[in-house]
Amino acid sequence: HNKVYIQVGNSACSTNEHIEVFEKLIKYKDSNMKIICPLSYSGEAEYIEQVIKRGYEIFGKERFEPLTEFMPFNEYLDILAKTDIAIFNHRRQRGLGNILTLLGLGKKVYIRKEITTWQFCIDHKLKVFSANSDFEDLFVRMDKVVMRKNIENVKRQFSEEKLIEDWEKIFNENE
Repeated sequence: HNKVYIQVGNSACSTNEHIEVFEKLIKYKDSNMKIICPLSYSGEAEYIEQVIKRGYEIFGKERFEPLTEFMPFNEYLDILAKTDIAIFNHRRQRGLGNILTLLGLGKKVYIRKEITTWQFCIDHKLKVFSANSDFEDLFVRMDKVVMRKNIENVKRQFSEEKLIEDWEKIFNENE
């Protein structure tokens, strides 16, 4: 596609710190991008309204798309597949399923360095980027080798085969 699709957060929960991300992205507001903002899950109505209002103020209706209705899982996976960059600005572990799915699809993912998810990604040899930054490297394409390694590591570490192997270790540990 000819636009850069950026997902901000994974739910309407205020811990996503959506508006903080929007303020950092304001310098790119005229870029050829679209901000996808999932807001159908969790969160308070007042916060959702604030996020949508600020998103439209900064990016306009052409560049900001709030997702306020639940959708079938396959439709959501299509959105993740279309996403180029995802920013999870949580200050605690959240959205790991989204993060792993996106990394497994070869997407560029930003998370905060001080959360357990950062170390989890390092431990599993997954390259993520710092959401603590000002996103100066936002539109720099991820190296294809790094992208391929992320895809391979997600497949290896989070496959059905790996799950079976891990459960067998647990059940056979006491024998």
